This record gives sequence, structure tokens and C-alpha cells, in this order.
Amino acid sequence: MNYFEIFDLPTKYNLDENNLSKRYMQKQKSLFSANSNNISVINVAYNVLKNPIKRGEYYLGLYNRDCNKMSEELAFQMFNMRDEYENLLNKKEKQDFQIKLRQSLDNELEALSKLSDDIDKFQEKFIKIKFLDSFLGKIKEDVYSRD
Repeated sequence: MNYFEIFDLPTKYNLDENNLSKRYMQKQKSLFSANSNNISVINVAYNVLKNPIKRGEYYLGLYNRDCNKMSEELAFQMFNMRDEYENLLNKKEKQDFQIKLRQSLDNELEALSKLSDDIDKFQEKFIKIKFLDSFLGKIKEDVYSRD
């Protein structure tokens, strides 16, 4: 049984997060009252499915797809993005870059939700999203750790 099935959801990347939360609470109540040992499995499944990055990794894993191998074109784009960031001179420029990157990540996540029926395109888009999310985390550390 996969994580989607635990919550009686279709095995698709797109899901209604409110519905997921509601089903999670229902499972928790029923398992808690039954003193079940499955509570930890339910918690792990919920934490994976509620996070778009973890959910994408899990979804691709169900299809035995690698979510780390990027194309040369994407690697080149990401290299240029890193280089652009490294050449920023002050905190304001870095904060503006961070905002722009967050918007780009949000746009890519929205586009990803339309690709779950084409696993090849989904994989390609997800790899980019995973990089953007990781890069955004590094930028946040950099911007807020320096004074």
C-alpha cells in the first residue's frame, strides 16, 4: 500500500491538501482509539504528502524515476543562476534575487501540477523545482546569516 492509498487518495501528484488533512485526522482518531502501532506510518505518509517536494520525490519513486539527474541544459541554467547570485554585491540585491527565485519556484510548482499525467515531463520539471527549492534554502541562509 502506498502513501496515497493510506488516505484513500488517487496516486497522483496533485491532491487537495485540505482533504489530505481531513483524512489524516480521521485516520489518527481511528488508530488512536484502536491503540494501533500504525500511527507512525500514518504520520510519515502525511508528512511526505503534505510537502510538495517530498511528495514529488515519493511520486517519482513509485515509477522508479530518478529525481536528481538533470539534463545538460538544466545544469547550464542552474550554473548561470548560481553565478548570477554570486556576483550580487549587496544584501538588498540578494534579497531581491531571493524574492524573484521564490516567485519562480511557485510558478514552477503550479506548472508541475498540470504535468502529473506525463511522467517524463513531470520528472524534468520536478528536477528543476528540487534545485530551485534547495538553492532558495541556501540563499536564505546566506542572506540572513550575514550582516
